[in-house]
Parts: sequence; structure tokens; C-alpha cells
Amino acid sequence: DDFVSKPFDSGELRARVRTITRLNRYRRLLEERERFEWMIEHADEGYLILDGEQIRYANPRAQTLLNLDEDTLATHPSFLALVDKHFNREPKELWNRWPNLWEETPQGRVETDVTLFLIAPETPTSPVNWLEVTIFGQFRIQESGRLVRLRDVTTLKTGLRDMWSFHTMVMHKLNTPMHMMLGSMELLTMNVHTNISSGEILDLVEMAANGAQRLAAAVNDVIQYATALSTPASIGERLTLGELPALVKEVAGHLELDQVTVQIEAPEEITLVLDSREMESILFELLENAKKFHPQHRPTVTLSATLRNDRVDLKVQDDGIHLSPDQLNRVWLPYYQGERYFTGEVKGMGLGLPLVASIIWEHGGDCRIINREDAPGVIIRLTIPTMREG
Repeated sequence: DDFVSKPFDSGELRARVRTITRLNRYRRLLEERERFEWMIEHADEGYLILDGEQIRYANPRAQTLLNLDEDTLATHPSFLALVDKHFNREPKELWNRWPNLWEETPQGRVETDVTLFLIAPETPTSPVNWLEVTIFGQFRIQESGRLVRLRDVTTLKTGLRDMWSFHTMVMHKLNTPMHMMLGSMELLTMNVHTNISSGEILDLVEMAANGAQRLAAAVNDVIQYATALSTPASIGERLTLGELPALVKEVAGHLELDQVTVQIEAPEEITLVLDSREMESILFELLENAKKFHPQHRPTVTLSATLRNDRVDLKVQDDGIHLSPDQLNRVWLPYYQGERYFTGEVKGMGLGLPLVASIIWEHGGDCRIINREDAPGVIIRLTIPTMREG
């Protein structure tokens, strides 16, 4: 407006326009920053900014998830030291590489987003708690800074585990009686016009009836399981080591595996923190994996149980194939399928072993996998707490 009554100076006008433009740009940046800060402060997910291991910033949700108060945050505590007070870090193979979490590729090392887990195991007074930790490899803050996201995935993990366990039980419990019924009825149908004796007919009918009765009992079990609440197993449902061989034999028979041996080198009365359904699901997945990845799908599997420091060390050894170091590090992560490096033909979502690990981790146990040194194949070691330890 001043230029209306004054001589026009183009240089002064340009200077004023530049100043106003910069001020407007600065205001917009401030507004965008305020909006961003409001979103972070009110986010349902936790966000951390780390300098090396020190926590430089944590939004309110991250403070809640990590049980971190303002006074402690002001001291810039160590991230790893803080989480170790309340959580177990899994899978340990990847956490042990912290902060060098790059991925080895044919083109060299690549900084990628890495997802890990923090797990507060189930106790008699509190349920399990799962946190998903995502370290964003592409968002580096100077050289040592990292952006980390925390998500509470407890409901997702327990729901996925229950669904998988339910699917395993249904498939296992219903197939056997169904085959008994169908096989008997098929034999009757095929021999309807032949000279089959009344005794043979009676045997086949009895076999079909037994299959129907077992099927009805299995359906009742499925209904009870589906309507039951997802709560920690009650006292009396826990599995003892003495019951393990029969459970292994049952699962191996369902998978048509005839070269599975069990060695119990600990007192049979020792009670695990796992119930029979959880152990059945674990055994089903481990034995199915051994069959799936064996070149002829006829593995020789040895399962042994020993006692160490009031914990059961369950070792499952097969004679299938070796895994690469990267596969060994990531086999416990969801949707990671080691088989894709071999043929790409094995079916599945890559959820079996991660769900095995989720059951073990939730009870405060540990999972390890290594290649055999004496022959092809892998050794899976599950460390399972006992009621004696509790």
C-alpha cells in the first residue's frame, strides 16, 4: 500500500515480496511441524529416536509401552538396558547383531526395515505381552541415529496362535475317523456284487460305526475348543514328560512318518508349563516341516528331552537339508519361507515355526536352530520352563 503514494522502486518491491514469501513459507513449515508433532504425540503406536543405544525421544505411547517415566527419559537411558528389565528379546539371533541389522544380498549389505519382538512372558498373575519393534533402516538420523516404532501386537499374536492351533487340531482329529468311515463304505460299495461273507460285511460296518463314533467325539471336542476362552491353561492340563512319547507317536502316525524316535533322559513326572494341545501343535509343525523339506519326504527324526537347570531342553534333529546363515537368523520371523531359496514349490504362509516360537516365548522359553555338522539336516532346540521352575 505504501507504493501507491510513493515513487515506485522495483528493487525495494522485490525485496519486500521475497521477505513476505519467506515468512509465509516459514509459517507453513511451522504449521506442518505442529500438525506432525500433534500426530506423533497422540499416535496409537510408540515412536523412539535413538542415538546409538540412548533414547533421545519417546512419544507418550512409547513411554507407556516401555513403562518409561519422564524423569528416566530425561537421563537418556539405554534402550536395550531398559527393555531387558521387562521383556525378552526375540529372535535372539537378530537382536545379537544390534545395531548392525543390515541384510546380506548378492549386491552387498543393504539397510532395510527390520522387525523384531519384545515379549513379556505369561505369569500366574499377568497375561503375555507382545511388542513389535520396527527399526527403519532408510530413516537414519545422522550416522548413529535410528527411528524405531513400537506396536502392541498381543491380540494379533495370541489370536493367530489360537487360530493355528485350532486348525491343526481340527485337521488332526477329524481326518482319522473320516478315513475309517470312507474306507469301510468304499470297500462295501466295491464288493456289493461279489461273494462277500456276512462276517466281513459285519466287520466293515463295525469299522464304519467306530469311525462315526470317533468323528462325533472329535466334533464335540472341536466345538468345546472353539467356544473356550483363550486363557492360560489351568492346573491339571499341563503335560508331563511321561506323556510325550505317546503324543509324538500319535502326531507321527497322522503324518505317516515311521522313522521317528523319542529319547527321554529326565524324570517322566516332570511337568512342563505347556498343555497337551500346545505341545501337539508344536510337534505337528516340527515333524511336518521335517517331512516337507526332506528330499524324499521320508525323514529320520530323533527327538530327545533332557533336564537343565529346571528347564527341559527338547531337541528335534532331522536329516533333511542345511539352511543358509540368513535363513537360520530369520526362520522364526512370520512370513519368512526358507524353502523359496530351493524350489519355491512348498505350500504355506511361512507361519509354522514363528507360531511354534510364539508359544515357547510366551511361556518364557527359548528357540534355537542350527545346521547339523555330521550330516545334512537341522537341529531345533526348544528350551521349555517346567512347573518346578515356576
